[in-house]
This record gives sequence, structure tokens and C-alpha cells, in this order.
Amino acid sequence: LMPQRRYFSFRREGLILSRLCDKESAGSDQSDVHWTLNFTNSSFAGEFSESLVQALYMCPTICGLSFVGKNQENTDGDLERTTSMHGKPERTASMQAKHGG
Repeated sequence: LMPQRRYFSFRREGLILSRLCDKESAGSDQSDVHWTLNFTNSSFAGEFSESLVQALYMCPTICGLSFVGKNQENTDGDLERTTSMHGKPERTASMQAKHGG
């Protein structure tokens, strides 16, 4: 789970992730290791997308991305949205439970 904030770049975080990936891969079989980066209630600007792609290239164990935010227009304030690695909207488990599906 990544810290909630406004991201202008992912360079510093990418370097840290790369070190963690190297450390983890040295001690285990990489075919069994899969990570997901989760961003909650964050915003993105600047060189974020380019530096995120670079970090993903350096750490192939990251197989999923999740971007979740609260829908500000929703009256109950609980509607969550996510986007899969392929850019298609997905429903989270909490959304399925809340909305019956």
C-alpha cells in the first residue's frame, strides 16, 4: 500500500522498490512471488507515469496495480473505483458486496 499523497514522480519510490525486489528475489523462487502496488486517494502529475513504468520494468515481480479513490459526488462517500493493469475498470470486493454483484 503506497502512502496517500500527490505524486509528481515515482523515481525515489522506484529505487526503493527495486532494492526490495532484488533483496526478495535473492532469497526465493521468483515464479512464486507476485506483488501489487496499491494507490489510495492519491493524485498524479508530472513525470509520475514515466517513472512508474521505469520502476515496473526494474521490478518484474510487480504484476498488478490498483488505483482506488473515493467518489466525491457520491452521497454515501463509499464508492470505490479501481483500474486493472490493462486499463479496464474492475469492481473491488467491497463494491461487489455493497452493490450486490
